[in-house]
Amino acid sequence: SLQIKNKQLPEKYILFITNSPTYNNNLKIVKYLREQIADEIMLVIRLHPSFLYESYDNRLKQHVKLSKKYNNLIYSFPSLENNTMATNMSFSEIQNSASLIAGAHIIINLGSTLILDSIICGRFIVNIIFDWNKIDQESPLRPSLSPFRHHLSRAITHNDIYNIEDKNKMISTIYKLYKKPIQKFKNPLKNKNVVLDECGLINGNVNRRIVQSLYNMK
Repeated sequence: SLQIKNKQLPEKYILFITNSPTYNNNLKIVKYLREQIADEIMLVIRLHPSFLYESYDNRLKQHVKLSKKYNNLIYSFPSLENNTMATNMSFSEIQNSASLIAGAHIIINLGSTLILDSIICGRFIVNIIFDWNKIDQESPLRPSLSPFRHHLSRAITHNDIYNIEDKNKMISTIYKLYKKPIQKFKNPLKNKNVVLDECGLINGNVNRRIVQSLYNMK
């Protein structure tokens, strides 16, 4: 399976978490970030698990090709337990995502559910909430809608999140945060209410609760 190969993660790096491959601008954003951010700053890309579906093979290949172009660009390609559900990641894969977030200085995303992991780790979070181009205006995944999505509406108001409304502000914010000392891990109990609000009780029975909720909607 595809992994981080022949490249060592530095002590300080910026992590970009892509949107689902159904979103058209993931690759454009990666290219823009790599072009705009100083060469000495390592950019790490964490692809959404759905990129491994056969239907998105061409889009995956574009990212694989880009990963070979820059020495200061590292891709983390996920693997799945099976090809039926994007959520079926192995425990080691979940650990890998968590480790990338915990080690990052800044996390850039488009309203990812991994915002919660980032909050728990006390990272600097840059959340893109503007439409990247005209194509976005026709997409249900357009970033400008993220503040209105139920699963994000409370989390994105957290103090560690910088909601960005244009490209220029995004780059200037990234540089400002990169100059700040890296944050220490916060006591997870301080964010307990945030996690409970967004996830509910974390006891390993989330799939059962989802099925039960759907059944109750009949």
